[in-house]
Amino acid sequence: MGDSEDKEYYDDEVDLGEIISALSRRKWLILGIVGISLVLAIGWNILKSRDLTEALIQLNFSGMEKHKYPDGSQFDMYDIIAPDITNRAASAITDAKHREIFTSNPRGFISIDPFIPFEVKAKMKKMEREHKTYIYLPNQFYLRFIQPRSGVFTPEERKQVLLAIINVYRDDFMDRFVNQPLLDVNFLKGFVSSHDYEDVYRTMDNCVKTYVGFLNARIKDAGHYRSPTTNESFVDIKASLEAVENTDLKEVGSIIGISHLTRNRANLIKQYQYRLKEIRKDKEKKEKEATIARQLLQEVWQKSRRNMSIASGTRPEGNVPGIMLNSDILEKLSDRDNVALLLKKALDAEIEAKSLGVDETYLEKDLAAVMADKPEGKDKGTYDWVEKRLNTIQARLQELAKDANELNQEYLRNKFSSVVQILEYPRSSVTYPRNPRLVIALSLVLSLMFAIFIALFLEYLAGRKKES
Repeated sequence: MGDSEDKEYYDDEVDLGEIISALSRRKWLILGIVGISLVLAIGWNILKSRDLTEALIQLNFSGMEKHKYPDGSQFDMYDIIAPDITNRAASAITDAKHREIFTSNPRGFISIDPFIPFEVKAKMKKMEREHKTYIYLPNQFYLRFIQPRSGVFTPEERKQVLLAIINVYRDDFMDRFVNQPLLDVNFLKGFVSSHDYEDVYRTMDNCVKTYVGFLNARIKDAGHYRSPTTNESFVDIKASLEAVENTDLKEVGSIIGISHLTRNRANLIKQYQYRLKEIRKDKEKKEKEATIARQLLQEVWQKSRRNMSIASGTRPEGNVPGIMLNSDILEKLSDRDNVALLLKKALDAEIEAKSLGVDETYLEKDLAAVMADKPEGKDKGTYDWVEKRLNTIQARLQELAKDANELNQEYLRNKFSSVVQILEYPRSSVTYPRNPRLVIALSLVLSLMFAIFIALFLEYLAGRKKES
């Protein structure tokens, strides 16, 4: 009985020698399966491989930390490879056929991806584990030119296209935010000869104020920046503009006003008459507002009948025939909103009406003086002097505007000199869908296991067939 149990026990054991012997008999099968698998895996990896040329760039301009352009508009990394930019960059491809292939589908070859530093990735993963959001706005990007291995573009062509895209984007940025004029040089061109003197004076005065406003904004940004070539600053140009306004323009303006100089006397008279009509209309309106406010104030006063001293300290009885309106009354009635509001309305309307009355008086005098003047009796020298002076001021304003624009462009070119910085110049390589070493190792292990299984299975079938 013991011998029978031992025999059954040994029959259940795996004979390692037999397995090795069986595998050696099927060695060519195993080697064939492993070889075919390796060839297929390597072939698939090569078939899916791509020619890659990539460059790492960095954008440096104010606002980039918030993904904003200098003018506040939104930045998008795909702006760098916008169709207009890639089409213009295609000129770097000298071969006409290759250039046509690229322009037909530039996005099929060009891609862009953000570069995220390792420490930022680690922090993002940590925040994700804590179920928190970490926002990172990159300013470094990988610019890539990718094509199949059977593609037509040479490494040099791919390199030139990437460099051209970078240069075109830089030029586009400079055109948008650097080369635009700060001040309009041609704003007053031809204005002196085609408009009346008073209009020219007022337009020039407004022009100077507008120019000074733009320069103040630039001074706030540039500080006391001084050109290394002209030794001029924005502060200097602003001071020159203010000098033109406070001396030259005021002098010409006073001569025009005193002498009532005009190219069209009838038109000037109409302007005075129109302005007088407007002032009288506004004056009448304000007088009516004051009258209505006084009437309402009388009604409120009669209804309240409270003890209040106005000016004499006596208590009003019955109807109050008249109320002297002044600031003292307003202070005393400040605790009674309805009366104070009406009183303030009446005071403001009366003050404005009187102010309009003063303007009306001066305009009437000016109109009378213009109508009394005889154009033929005017000194021609005065006209010639004003004409020449206005032309001189116009030329001076254009000169200062031109200087401001040149200084502004010089300052911005220095400020945005490295707006697009190439951290890694284009380099070409072959990229695979999977790591070739990993593909070879995995295919070797899996194919060997599969081959051994097939070999043992065939040996098993052969043994069964022999037994039967």
